[in-house]
Amino acid sequence: VDMKLYPIVLTYVDEDLSKVVNCLLSVPNLEGKSTGENIANLVSTESLSHGLDIRNCVSLGVDNANVMIGKHKGVAAFLLKKNSKMIIRGCPCHLIHLAAEKATKTLPYQFDEILVDLFYYFEKSANRKQEFTNFQNMCDADTERILKHVCTQWLSMGACLNRLINQWLPLKKYFESKMTDKDKNESCLLYTSPSPRDLSTSRMPSSA
Repeated sequence: VDMKLYPIVLTYVDEDLSKVVNCLLSVPNLEGKSTGENIANLVSTESLSHGLDIRNCVSLGVDNANVMIGKHKGVAAFLLKKNSKMIIRGCPCHLIHLAAEKATKTLPYQFDEILVDLFYYFEKSANRKQEFTNFQNMCDADTERILKHVCTQWLSMGACLNRLINQWLPLKKYFESKMTDKDKNESCLLYTSPSPRDLSTSRMPSSA
């Protein structure tokens, strides 16, 4: 709360290793307002303190906020004044994340809530865990526990979803054994598990 930290990651060619290397240069604290000019000065000053001249920088990769890539008052604008040949690129991962975040709002179910509910459903009952293990064995699936998704730790979402997909068949069989006919018509677990090919081509799982 009291500090505004800006991690600076350096990408360069290591001639001794004959490969491109990524490393964390430093995590300086910005004093003053988080304006494009102040952040640009911070990057430039921090680089010089490590013997690096911003005029030798080939490109800059940042997120896509206006304060970073704004043409007039963004960090990129001020750094380009010092190095007009620098290539500025917004972060493609950030764009993909924003697109995926918007796309998930069209889904009929909130998967983050499902992951949390699923974890606590089994966590509070040794009998349920044992029954689920039986279904894992029946489906020749790995005996893996359901992971806990923590909304404040955004990296947990990927691990939890992968575990859900890996355990889809035994989970589906387990809950189908607990459902009434009405439940089966309404449950998201009646979606088929996406195959690796489906995931690689970004297709949504179809309804069973």
